[in-house]
Amino acid sequence: MLDKGRSINCQIGEETLTDLNIVELKIRHSAEICSITFNKIDEGTNGADWE
Repeated sequence: MLDKGRSINCQIGEETLTDLNIVELKIRHSAEICSITFNKIDEGTNGADWE
């Protein structure tokens, strides 16, 4: 995905990659995955990240 973006001069952001990974995890392990989405302000305040 990163290579595709680079080939057309389009930078894929960290949030996009995180969202795509979360979607795949939840599809494959829906009963085992819990996710909470934080906005950038909250993330900076509480340090939210992958756990």
